[in-house]
Formats: sequence, structure tokens, C-alpha cells
Amino acid sequence: MQETPKRKELLKRLSRFRTVPGHGRHISKKTDEELEVFVNLLESMFKRGSSKAKESDTND
Repeated sequence: MQETPKRKELLKRLSRFRTVPGHGRHISKKTDEELEVFVNLLESMFKRGSSKAKESDTND
């Protein structure tokens, strides 16, 4: 798949996360749109998880 500027940016954002190999399609086979959905999902889960962790720290 050709590496467009959008794809480069998505891969850079994705590089901040570690995923389990063998789950889902290989990153190189995903379209830019699929990558964008995947990256947005990971970012929102991480953001939600860290805000929950901060909440529990303040409640202790």
C-alpha cells in the first residue's frame, strides 16, 4: 500500500501503542480509513483508562 502523508501520520500515532500480534488484520493491509478508526479507538481507550486511574488515585 502506498504511503501517503495521512498514512505516515497515522502510523506515527499508532507507534505509541503496543498491540498483540495475530489479532485482526495486519496493519500494512489496512486502508487509511481503517487505520484511522483503529488509532482513534486506541487513543480514546487510553485516554479513558488514564482518567479512570487518576480518579481512583484521588479517591484513595
